[in-house]
Amino acid sequence: VRAHARTAGLVACGGPRDGGPELRRMGWTKSPVTPLGAALAIWQSLNYERRAFPSHIPSEQRPCARLPDSRGNVRAHARTAGLVACGGPRDGGPELRRMGWTKSPVTPLGAALAIWLCVGSWRGAGLLASALAWYAAFLLWTWWSQLVVSVDGVPYKESFTRAHPRAPAFTSRASGIAARNRELAIGAKDGFHSPRERSQSAEVEGSSASESPPSLPFAAEFAPWAPSMPHGKPAAAPSPSTASAAPKPYWLECDASVFDVRNIRYKQTKEKVPSEFALYDCVGMDMIRDRRRIDSLAERFPSDASCGALPRSPAGAVEWSPSWGVPRVLIASCQLPYKAGWLMGAHPEDDGGLSVCNYFVLSERASEMLAKDQATPALRLWKRFVEDGASTKEGISFKVVGRVEDLDKYEVPESFHRFNNKPVLLTKSCRVVTSRLPEVIEIDYDIRSWVYPARTALANYHHRAAEAELEIGYLVEGKADDELPEQILGCFKMYDMDITQAQWVSIM
Repeated sequence: VRAHARTAGLVACGGPRDGGPELRRMGWTKSPVTPLGAALAIWQSLNYERRAFPSHIPSEQRPCARLPDSRGNVRAHARTAGLVACGGPRDGGPELRRMGWTKSPVTPLGAALAIWLCVGSWRGAGLLASALAWYAAFLLWTWWSQLVVSVDGVPYKESFTRAHPRAPAFTSRASGIAARNRELAIGAKDGFHSPRERSQSAEVEGSSASESPPSLPFAAEFAPWAPSMPHGKPAAAPSPSTASAAPKPYWLECDASVFDVRNIRYKQTKEKVPSEFALYDCVGMDMIRDRRRIDSLAERFPSDASCGALPRSPAGAVEWSPSWGVPRVLIASCQLPYKAGWLMGAHPEDDGGLSVCNYFVLSERASEMLAKDQATPALRLWKRFVEDGASTKEGISFKVVGRVEDLDKYEVPESFHRFNNKPVLLTKSCRVVTSRLPEVIEIDYDIRSWVYPARTALANYHHRAAEAELEIGYLVEGKADDELPEQILGCFKMYDMDITQAQWVSIM
C-alpha cells in the first residue's frame, strides 16, 4: 500500500513498510493550493463594495473605475469571474459589484482543487472533476450569452436571451395575419413621438381635407403595391384619431448634386465634387414585407397592378433602343432586417425583414446622349457593369450613399457622422438579376450580410429615420481616370421613414 496525499506545501510519501509516511517540504510554487489561494485572494480584494461601503451609501457616491474614453459616450458591459462591470461615464463610470459566487466560473475551479486535495486518488476525483468542468463550461456559456458590449452608442454584442421588441413573431398563418393588422393599426411605435411628428400633428389639426399631394413631374407613378410608399406627403385627414396616429412614409425627388462623387485624378488628389444630373429618374417606390426575404422582385409583380407591367419612359424622351447597351428600367431593392442577428452564424429565420424598392427609368438627358453616341464616362462604366452582371471589389463595384442634412441635431453615435454622405460598397451583399435584360435590370442587396456593427446600428437606430430627411443615391464606383468623374445613377428622398409601417404582401 502506497498513499500519496498532497497538502499545502507538503508531500506525504512512503508507507508502513518503510517506516511510515515522511513529511518533507515542497516548494509553494508547485503546490496545487496556490491557484486556489490566489483566486480567493483576488475574489476577496475585489469584493470591496460590501466590506467598505454600507448599503445605505448610494452607488453614485462610491469610488469606481472609469472606462478610458475622451468623448464620454462609451458604455461597456462586461462580466468577469465573480464580478460585473456596469454603468458608464454618465452615471459615474462602470462600478464593480459582487456577482453571486454560485454563478462565478471560478467556483468550479476552486471546488475541483478542493476535491483533489481531499481525495487521495485521482480516480476518485476524476468523475467529480469532469462534472465540475461541464458546469464551468455551462457558466461560461451563460456569461457569454448575457454579455452586452456597446462602444460609442453602437452595440457590438447583444444578449442572446433578450427578445427584440420590434421583431414580428408568428405561430401560424392566421395569427400572423391578425398580428399584421394589429401592428398596422397601432404603428408599433412603442409610444415614441419625434419632434417632426409633433409638429406634423399640429399642422394636421389646422389643415383642411382639401390638401393633396404635389403634381408628379413624370408621366405616372409606378408602384405595384401602392400605397405602400406614395409620392408626396399624403393628404391630411381632419379626424382627431388620424391626427394622433403616426405619419405615413412618403418619398420625393432628389437633386443629384447633393452627393459628393469622385473627380478626375481621384487617386492623386482625393478630390470629390458634386455629382452631375442623375442618369435615371425615380418614378416610384414600395415598402413591403413578407414572412421571408423577398428576392427577384421584378418577377413577382402583381398581374393586376393598375400601374402596368413596367414604368413608362419620360414624356418627350428619345425612344429607348437595346443597342445602347444599358437597360431602360433599373430596380433597386434594399432588403432590411428588423433584427441585427447574431455576431456569428445564420440570421434568425423568423425575421423576414422588409424591402425598400425603387423603380427608375432612363432619364431624358441620358437617352439623348446615348442616341447621339455621346456617353459620359459614368454611362460607359454603367454599360460595362451591365455586361458583367456582378458587383465585385476587384472588378466593377456598385455603391449606395446615404445623406442626412443637419445630422448634428439628432442623437446618434459618432459613427453615423463618419459615414454621412460617404458611399458603401455593395459586393458580397449584392445580387444582380439579369433575367429580364436588355430592358430591365434588378439589383438586390441584403443588409444581413453587412458587418455586425453596421447591422446593429441600423437595427437600433431605425426609429431616428422617422424624424429625419433621408437622401439615398446609387452609383457605380470609378477607379481609373477614364471612368471618372463618377455620376449618380438614381436618387430619391424619404420622409417619416418608419419601417414598422411596411405593407404586408404574400409573394414568397
